[in-house]
Amino acid sequence: MNEPDASPRPSNETNRQIEHIVPIAFALFLRWLPPWGAVGMVSIGVVYAIFISPRLVPSGLRPEERALRCIPAKLHYALAVLLLVIAFRRRLHLAAGAWAMLSVGDGCASLAGVRWGGKRLPWNRRKTWIGLATFLLTGWVSSAVLLAWVSGRYTDQALSIRHALLPALIAAFFAAVIESLPISRWIDDNLSVPLAGGLILAFLI
Repeated sequence: MNEPDASPRPSNETNRQIEHIVPIAFALFLRWLPPWGAVGMVSIGVVYAIFISPRLVPSGLRPEERALRCIPAKLHYALAVLLLVIAFRRRLHLAAGAWAMLSVGDGCASLAGVRWGGKRLPWNRRKTWIGLATFLLTGWVSSAVLLAWVSGRYTDQALSIRHALLPALIAAFFAAVIESLPISRWIDDNLSVPLAGGLILAFLI
């Protein structure tokens, strides 16, 4: 949910958030991959975040990141997904649902905040209401779809989209609120958002 006057220029921020959203396509494979295969797949993402992303998409670098060998936020993203897959290796649909909130919800919220701006949140002037609403909507829908899709691998835990909508909405709401809080100095939202979303989904499903 970046504000319009974030440090990168809008075009750079767009590139950064597209790279943030695109990896969710790999969550589709969680329907078929064994747990060890899922861990292997997202481990490649950690390698990508450390060694490849800063060189492949340099336009997404923020000024304070140019001197670093990797982009901390992207590394946190990859590590969070890895933790989700390890923690929910026997319930990979929960990992997919929480991953969607991080990738689609957070990424689309940032794009909306930069593109349209709007009124700031009273508890965090760096965030906008349109970013919060975008996170809630896109995080909710994408999470519900992936919960239903990946749960199809289990005969005893399969969910229809209709049954996934309510837990996904509740989890996306809490994840959106957590992302909006001014706590980034203590914990990166690329960690707090998916881990909170995953815990709530695990409680509800």
